[in-house]
Amino acid sequence: LREPRPYDVIAKEYLAARLEATKAKEKGDRKHQEQASRIIRKLKQELSALGLSDDTLALEYEQISTKHASEGASMGHE
Repeated sequence: LREPRPYDVIAKEYLAARLEATKAKEKGDRKHQEQASRIIRKLKQELSALGLSDDTLALEYEQISTKHASEGASMGHE
């Protein structure tokens, strides 16, 4: 049995997978969206095995995506 991975490693992968899922959804790419969803589910299981919830990560993701969206919007209006 291998050691559980550190929270920050899982968090980084989770956030990347959420971003991928969002991009795929925007493009209408069902295949990549499902792929990202599978990864997200696996990472959520890893987190719960550590006794943690993905709520914190979901919140982090919302903050990151909101920040990116506002940066993108401000760049487009120059």
